[in-house]
Amino acid sequence: MGEEEPQCNTDLRLGIGGRDAEKPPIDFRFLFPSLTGRAAAQRQKGGGGTRKKLKLSKEQTTLLEETFEKHSALNGAQKRELAEKLSLRQRQVEVWFQNRRARTKLKKTEMEFWMLKRSCDGLARENWRLKNELQGLRMARSFGLLPKGETETTTVCEYCKQAATVAGSLDSNESEDKSTFNSEMVM
Repeated sequence: MGEEEPQCNTDLRLGIGGRDAEKPPIDFRFLFPSLTGRAAAQRQKGGGGTRKKLKLSKEQTTLLEETFEKHSALNGAQKRELAEKLSLRQRQVEVWFQNRRARTKLKKTEMEFWMLKRSCDGLARENWRLKNELQGLRMARSFGLLPKGETETTTVCEYCKQAATVAGSLDSNESEDKSTFNSEMVM
């Protein structure tokens, strides 16, 4: 374990003329010097300099928001006119509108997610309640408290407030229960 593994040779070389060539391969190290320390860090950063983020004044933001409420997308003339009013470049106005549309879409998606999650949780609770009710009915029948054969049960869905009449067997191997939903909403 005290042995060090040999380093891989990552030099780029080109051998011309096949295996039996008398000339040594061409060495390209001078064209591609390895980056170390500070030079590598600058290259990863993107050239050493980062662009400063645009900071809008309250007046600029207010005007952009008011314009967005009227029109969520602008044509070229509207962008140019708004950019002149705000002392910005047309591209900055365009990017602001793109970002604002993206934020609006994200908020809408988040709201839809939470509404669907709440709905799903309600349906899961209702499903759990109905399973428990069915299990109770099966137990009651197995102890002789309910007649064997066809049974009819009316329940009210807590989620949609519809009354449902279920006619069928309480056996778990019975594949077809006949369910009818009343169109009346129960309050």
